Amino acid sequence: MKESYSSQCEVPVRKGEKWLIFINEPSNTSFILGQCDGPIRILDKKGNQGHRYETIENYMEQLRFFREHAPNIHSEEIISIDQVMLFEFLKSYEGRSFEQSKAHYLIHFNTDLKVTQIKALDGFSEATDDQIMNFLSKEAEWYAGYFKTNNKTTIESDTQFIFTLYHNSKDKTLSHVYQER
Repeated sequence: MKESYSSQCEVPVRKGEKWLIFINEPSNTSFILGQCDGPIRILDKKGNQGHRYETIENYMEQLRFFREHAPNIHSEEIISIDQVMLFEFLKSYEGRSFEQSKAHYLIHFNTDLKVTQIKALDGFSEATDDQIMNFLSKEAEWYAGYFKTNNKTTIESDTQFIFTLYHNSKDKTLSHVYQER
């Protein structure tokens, strides 16, 4: 691949490095790798792990899980949740322990970004999952795109989305991984 840079967003990739990148099926054989695409360097050219190696392991585990439980899920849209509302909701779970370190919820949206169906693919517990799914379907605010300001309020009918929560057993908090689609 020929190196070519047109702005500060491109990511320099050196021979011998190993990267995790996320791309849609390209329309031709070339593409631009930029910071906004979320690339993560796994190994540098000397074989040393990148500073986000643990994050990569989580992503790879998620990709295996998605391939097994939702192999046909696809969306051209980025779907986001209001982070402030989510943070406030998750505060109620601080200090609690869970047997599992993460939970995945499959959410179906209508064209107006309203939840039409939600299912725990693997959860924390029935009672906790019911509370979380109630929040996600009835209280949370959803929007298309990374930022609420893009004003996009409609999406393709029956768009599916996997929402993941992680439990940090050390400090007993729940957190959300930004986006799975």
